[in-house]
Amino acid sequence: MRRLSGLAALLAVASLVGGGGCASIRHARTPAPYDFDHPVFNERDVARGPRRPAAAASQRVPNAAPRPVRSSPRLAPRLAPPPKPVARFDSQTSYPSDAAKLRVELAAAQVGETRYERGTFVARILEAAGQSVQVAAGERYVPALRAALAARGQAHVQGSPRAGDLIFLSNTHDENRNGRPDDPLTLAGFVERVEGDTLVFIAFHGGKVRRLAVTPARPHQQRDERSQIPLNTRLVSWNGGSGGGPELAGECWAGWATLEP
Repeated sequence: MRRLSGLAALLAVASLVGGGGCASIRHARTPAPYDFDHPVFNERDVARGPRRPAAAASQRVPNAAPRPVRSSPRLAPRLAPPPKPVARFDSQTSYPSDAAKLRVELAAAQVGETRYERGTFVARILEAAGQSVQVAAGERYVPALRAALAARGQAHVQGSPRAGDLIFLSNTHDENRNGRPDDPLTLAGFVERVEGDTLVFIAFHGGKVRRLAVTPARPHQQRDERSQIPLNTRLVSWNGGSGGGPELAGECWAGWATLEP
């Protein structure tokens, strides 16, 4: 009886829903958790939110100027600071002849060499350049060389030497070993360049080939007061440095000679 009464109740409910006839059971529709205006779903849409509706044609600004595109500013290249000015004399680098240039190049290539002896450096450079000068036999080379050039009219005391010319100095060492500065024509060298009134020359002195400086116009001044550029190289020390003899190259100046005919 209980089973019949329960079945009767169920049939009664079905008749109320179906309105009579064949009974049917309707399942409730679960609502969608999201309701987007467009069917495509992706993470970018969620990140930027819902789309704004397009503006109507009447709301658009006519002939709107295009928005300028701002380009990233270009950085100017960083320039190195200008070098500090160095006080120098005007250099004279021209040569009176190709032969003079060859002499300078051969001499400059020997800077630092120690295989020479006094007087032989100049002779070997002239020989290598094919410009040997015949000198009197049995005499010291430097005085004999100047005498041979003086006989040609090519030795001078005044004037302006040029690159490739020969210069002569006296008392650059104690040749006769008597302790006194009475040794004429003890050093010869090749002028490498002219800087103002200063001559930069290459010679064998102090046991090796060196670059030296001489300024005949200022013989007693070792450096320029303003620029501190060397004017005269100290070549010798007489009497233990207490004076009494020429020590700077300008004080030992003995003239110059050209090898050009």
